[in-house]
Amino acid sequence: MTDNLPEVRRSADVSMLNPTTDSWTAVLEEVGTLAQNIAGTAFVPASLRGSTPKVAAAILYSRELGLPPMTGLSSVHIVTGKAGLSAEAMRALIFREGHELVVVERTQARCVVRGRRRGSQEWTEVVYTMADAQRAGDDKKNPNYRSRPAEMLFARATTTLARLLFPDVIHGMSSVEELVDLGDDGDEQGPQITVPASEPTRKVERKPRGRASLPAPAQRGGAVSGEGD
Repeated sequence: MTDNLPEVRRSADVSMLNPTTDSWTAVLEEVGTLAQNIAGTAFVPASLRGSTPKVAAAILYSRELGLPPMTGLSSVHIVTGKAGLSAEAMRALIFREGHELVVVERTQARCVVRGRRRGSQEWTEVVYTMADAQRAGDDKKNPNYRSRPAEMLFARATTTLARLLFPDVIHGMSSVEELVDLGDDGDEQGPQITVPASEPTRKVERKPRGRASLPAPAQRGGAVSGEGD
């Protein structure tokens, strides 16, 4: 009886594991081996390179997002001590789950994106402008606003929309671009969020998937709008 006690305890421990939150325990050894083998290679971001524990943590982190190890390492980065997911990876995860994200406008001064969840008829719009970045002081912290303004505005608009409409997809993570903008401040106001009255809609043909009509663009700088039924 006593001899069987350790086995009983192991069985009990296994039965208490949550398959959603504790699945990493089954792959920890393999992840550690992989991290040790690749930690010093150029495939690992500079912020993690050379550190087996950091690489292993990044792999486990990306695993929770459903990303394979190498893809996760190229998408998850540590900025000022916080893990961030690239805006491009956020869009990939949104599309993978069958949701929609449409770029309405993308210039060096303004980016407008719309999204809706799979099966929904309601679109949500986000506008992020250079004026928003300048008001928050992001353009002074991050030189990419001068060298790649359209790309940065697109990244910030994506982040705002993803957190507002698809938090389950990105697991509430910040984007790398957002964390770089925040620097050591740890907080920001971001663009104002407003919910305007219902507006008339018009049909817009979309090449990827012309499933339904999009609402008419709401010309509001630095605003997030949700369209009613």
